[in-house]
Amino acid sequence: MRTRRHIQIILYNILVVIVISTTTTLANDIVMIPKYEQDNFKEMELGAKIAHKELNKKDDLTFGSLIPQRATSGKDQIRYVQDATNLNAQVIMLSNNAGRAIENYTKAAHDSGSFLVTYDSPLLGGKDAGEIVHVAPVDFAQTGLVMADMALSILGGGGDFVIMGSSPKSSNQVAWIMALKKAIKNDAKYSNIRLVAEEVYYPDEDNRAGYKNKTLEIAQLKINGTYPELSLIMVPSTSGAAAAAAALVDQGLCDIMKVSGLGFPPELLRASKRGCAPQFVLFDNLDLGYLAYHASHKLVTGQMEGKIGETVSAGRLSTRQIEADPHRENALWIKLGDFIKYDELNVERASFLECIRGYCGNEEDTEFFHDKFRGKYKSKALAIIPKVTGTISFLCSLLLASYILSSRKRRSSVFGRIMVGLSISDMFSSAMWFLSTWPMPTNSWLHWGTAGTTQTCSAQGFFLQLGLCTATCYQATLLLYYFLTIVKQSRESQIKKWEIFFHVVPCSAGLGTSIAGLALKLYNPSSRGSVCW
Repeated sequence: MRTRRHIQIILYNILVVIVISTTTTLANDIVMIPKYEQDNFKEMELGAKIAHKELNKKDDLTFGSLIPQRATSGKDQIRYVQDATNLNAQVIMLSNNAGRAIENYTKAAHDSGSFLVTYDSPLLGGKDAGEIVHVAPVDFAQTGLVMADMALSILGGGGDFVIMGSSPKSSNQVAWIMALKKAIKNDAKYSNIRLVAEEVYYPDEDNRAGYKNKTLEIAQLKINGTYPELSLIMVPSTSGAAAAAAALVDQGLCDIMKVSGLGFPPELLRASKRGCAPQFVLFDNLDLGYLAYHASHKLVTGQMEGKIGETVSAGRLSTRQIEADPHRENALWIKLGDFIKYDELNVERASFLECIRGYCGNEEDTEFFHDKFRGKYKSKALAIIPKVTGTISFLCSLLLASYILSSRKRRSSVFGRIMVGLSISDMFSSAMWFLSTWPMPTNSWLHWGTAGTTQTCSAQGFFLQLGLCTATCYQATLLLYYFLTIVKQSRESQIKKWEIFFHVVPCSAGLGTSIAGLALKLYNPSSRGSVCW
């Protein structure tokens, strides 16, 4: 009876671990909600994950992110804030893309006990909207001056330009544009450059196609003579600048129109080399996420209350101080630092470093970027090496399974059947590693040797997940078998009564997670890997 009870407890714990591992994104102590899914926001998330790993050695806090889709990011953010509040998240890290519309929900989150830390884009209402502190990448006033200086430089001391934003609800962009207008209006240094349209141009659709269409509309204002001296589009948005520059490159308009503003180096590399984006700036996305997490951690662990004068010790970034936000009433901020300026002298190096981190730009720049940095040799190595290791692993597992099944005595033992299950599981994953890049859609971004479709890519991911998860669970089952035979000295006949669970649990876990991944469309080629997974 005691042995049976021990087995029940162990099997129950295995099931609990499997369930928890598949639901970790549903509820976390610290939840990060970026504006939308884009490389620069992914890099901020990576910075937060690095800080989480460093700090979580002492505090058992969980961290996860909820990433809105681009077209409806504001609405998604409101829903995610509600979800995080209902799941009792201790800290919500938010990059606001819903303007004032989200503030009732953030205030409700604050009132329910959650700390609100914004980064990149704050809540205009500050503390009245529930915000504890905003982690600002730079000083908003500095943003306007920097853009004004770039406009002056690109226009050669004089000329016309327009501003294209992403959304009037983006609070940080609104502040930057106001600072830019104020700078060129009040400083005589900018007297020879002219903002020809007082209103800001916004795309009809808040996506890449919308930015491209609006960019070409603006270019037509010069071509048709409406603004004959117009030669620069200032874009205080990384996604907008990337799309605008791509539109000008594709249409061969770089000789008559330039793009500047905020830009992510890999996304503007091709345009920079073609003369479309001679200068642009950005802050360090990785460091911004890193600092924002440190501030969040200090709040949730009681090391900081969110008051003026308090300091945040942020690991490798040293310390930052909480100050009154000079651009919002009743609001606090922590400033990361200053802008980094990119031009033809440093854009290649910056793009290379970003690609090492895994953020290599947009698919439209694939061939250009591929030739510059990933190269045929590295791409081939990433595609070929898994074929070698996958083959060795598959053959070894096949030999082991064949050896056990060839003997009636070996295949009749519980240990033998567990090893057969483990070997077959490994054969599934090894076969998928052998296929490597072949199942990926033809001409997949930054991959060599692709010859498949979206369906073959999904199939590879499905069977790889099936093999890996099932094999991992069989390894846990093997440990349980050793525990029963060595520690508890259970007889073979006693263990056989429970053997069905030794196979049902691994197979169910593998099949369940594989189907879930297929339903959630998680199996896609990655710039950081050689398989669809």
